[in-house]
Amino acid sequence: MLRLLTTAFLSLTVLTVGCGKESATKVAGPKGTVSGSVTLDGKPISGGAHVNFTHQKLALVASSPVAADGTYSLELLDTMQLPVGVYKVVVTPPAKPALSPEEAMKLQNEGKLNDDKSPIPAKYMRADESPIKYEVKEGENKFVVELKSGD
Repeated sequence: MLRLLTTAFLSLTVLTVGCGKESATKVAGPKGTVSGSVTLDGKPISGGAHVNFTHQKLALVASSPVAADGTYSLELLDTMQLPVGVYKVVVTPPAKPALSPEEAMKLQNEGKLNDDKSPIPAKYMRADESPIKYEVKEGENKFVVELKSGD
């Protein structure tokens, strides 16, 4: 189920960025860069996750994979420059690799086929539930995206 949700979200992200490409390149005004780290309960999350920032007025999505040390550096349409404004933040877990029929059967027999538990709490994976927002200002912006498992 989580794999399906992750795939659907990433597809939607690609569509959003693709649909906004023309307007994104024409956005006038000040811009900023965004980098930082993602933590869960104060510790860097492992690599493979993705962090996505969605501009609240322009609906542009900037994203970045999270490195093994928990750091990220956002890009929007092959540029590091993002329009200033308020962004909603979503963090998604790493995508799971596709299974061969043999691997799927083995996991099914072990009762682990649908073991899609992510260390990232569900509310941070959904734009309509994530409480995290940051204001990107002109110039360099560094944000620590702090996730908490107890919330």
